[in-house]
Amino acid sequence: ASFAIYYIFMIPKKGSALPVRLTEEEKVQVATIAEETGLTSSTLVRLLISSLVTHYRENNNSITLPLRWEKLIAESNEGGG
Repeated sequence: ASFAIYYIFMIPKKGSALPVRLTEEEKVQVATIAEETGLTSSTLVRLLISSLVTHYRENNNSITLPLRWEKLIAESNEGGG
């Protein structure tokens, strides 16, 4: 007798799309970075926005550039991002 085991994971539902206008070069760069980091372009953009908001809140509502993404990308890869 054969049987299958199914696992159900609770994945948070994403909200609606947010149109962002990028130049062709920017789209190519985002796609390249996403591929090199093992992320999708959408996941990369969500990660960047989330980390920017976190950075802004943790730094008294100010942004210090350049931001550091290495840890966030690694954490996203660990979570199956």
